[in-house]
Amino acid sequence: MKRPFFRPSDIILVAALLVFGGVFIFMPKNEGKTVEIMADGELKATLPLSIDTEYAVGEVVVVIEKGAARIEKSDCKDKICVGTGKLKNKGDTAVCLPNKVSVRVSGYRETDGVTW
Repeated sequence: MKRPFFRPSDIILVAALLVFGGVFIFMPKNEGKTVEIMADGELKATLPLSIDTEYAVGEVVVVIEKGAARIEKSDCKDKICVGTGKLKNKGDTAVCLPNKVSVRVSGYRETDGVTW
C-alpha cells in the first residue's frame, strides 16, 4: 500500500506554523521613546527620539534623526561603535569601549500580557 505524500496531520501542522509565524509578522514594533547616553557609568543625557538633535560626549558624537539614534563619530581605533548603525527599538545599544560611552534606547514603562 502506497503512503500519501501529505497526510491530514501534516497539513494541520503546516497551517498552525503559518498562523503562528504570521502573528509575529504583524505584531507592533517595540519602538523606543528616549535615548540614554552614559559615559564612565554616569548618565549624561536622556534625549527624546522624536526631536532631531546632535549630542557630543568627549570625542563621541551621537546623532538623533528620523526617530533613530546612532553614533556618528568617534576617535576610537576600530570604529565598531560607528558601524553599529541605527538604534530605534527598546533595548538597542551601541557601546564605544575605548571612550567608555554607551547609547541605549529606552521607552516608557508599559504593561504586557504577563504583567497586570
